[in-house]
Amino acid sequence: MLLSRFIPTQPQLITPSTILPPLFAHRLTAGEITLLYNSVHACGRLFGCYFGGVLRVRAYDDSTSTYFSSEVYAIINRGWYERHLLFVPSSNGGYIRLFDYHDKSDPKSYEVLINKIDSEVPSEWLFQTTDSLDETLPGFTELLSDDIRFFEFYGYPWIIEDKQLLVRLLNDEAILLKGSVFDNRTPGYRLEGWNYVETPEEVDDLLCQTSSFHDSVLREMKYISGSSVNSEKWMYPFDDVRQVTMLFDSQIGETVELVFEGTTALYLRPVGDSYTSEISCASLYLEDATVFFCIGEVLAFDEDYEDTFIMAYSLRWRFVPITDDGTADADEAPKYGRLLRSPPILSQVD
Repeated sequence: MLLSRFIPTQPQLITPSTILPPLFAHRLTAGEITLLYNSVHACGRLFGCYFGGVLRVRAYDDSTSTYFSSEVYAIINRGWYERHLLFVPSSNGGYIRLFDYHDKSDPKSYEVLINKIDSEVPSEWLFQTTDSLDETLPGFTELLSDDIRFFEFYGYPWIIEDKQLLVRLLNDEAILLKGSVFDNRTPGYRLEGWNYVETPEEVDDLLCQTSSFHDSVLREMKYISGSSVNSEKWMYPFDDVRQVTMLFDSQIGETVELVFEGTTALYLRPVGDSYTSEISCASLYLEDATVFFCIGEVLAFDEDYEDTFIMAYSLRWRFVPITDDGTADADEAPKYGRLLRSPPILSQVD
């Protein structure tokens, strides 16, 4: 039994009421349960996945031994986990190619090469499947060699419509962005009114505009994991949001809102009763498409740092207005960034 059997052919909001009945009408084998878990963890398209955003990831390029961030153009299943179609920035304008989700260098490893930043699936995406591991999608049988499986496609329709281009990608060819069908079609993920930290210059800009958080205090912090249990005790145990929002007030500047997405580590150390909490300075570093932010002065990434710090795959920030009573104006700037989807549900506790 394939998981694709439970996925609608047209984009829609998938809920437990539409997915779970057919699931539990069939007794899953241990292998199918494992496949279910891994598929949900890998692409997040089942059980309440929200359509309408941009799917963004941080990935590892084994050919250059570097990490990068990219929007996802498509997810293609050829067996043994999916592959993601990503844009790789480079000096020649960048290129598009398929990347493995799972680290296949060690068959016994559960390590992945692609990590989620945003898990919202674009509303334009199309899902096609043959419903069989051994059948190739229509129109591709004569174009692909027998050793290349291609039974599921989930992505922008204009990609699968260009069969010759997709065949080149399935044969592990890299397509230069300039002059290709992908040129000028890069999906935009940057939200209006926000500043993003993705380059050393943008790191310096944030620290400069906030005076390195000198004479500031951390007023509020919120974490959204993505996991949840509903009133019927159905559980969705996947942290596929991992968003942290921090609000810093300042005596010498404006209140600033930081939103970390794809958070991998968070350590909070409040001051003791006999100490004050004003910040002398903060440090911010960018390495391997990961940001490291901490209260205090450090010279590099330090996961053993003993004061408040956070590591994440994405950081955006903005100044927020303050009302007369000293609180952030929720009407002018949403308190915790953009609204997130209600967490989906996966499993039931007996």
